[in-house]
Amino acid sequence: MFKYACIFLYDYLIQNDLLFKVKFTIPAHDEINIESPEEIADEMSRVLVDCMERAGAVFCTNIKLGADVQVGDC
Repeated sequence: MFKYACIFLYDYLIQNDLLFKVKFTIPAHDEINIESPEEIADEMSRVLVDCMERAGAVFCTNIKLGADVQVGDC
């Protein structure tokens, strides 16, 4: 699921010309950490949750696997 979510996110970044504006920082086994400009942080939060939920739907068709997001200022 993690790999699918990363692929979905990468495709979104390519399609929206955000490839070098939004950066993958620390890929962990069950979470995706990204850095983005402040002005698109909310949008990227929604996109990331969507990518993760779509990836979950590939493997779990009976129930919806949810995802949550935290935005921090580091």
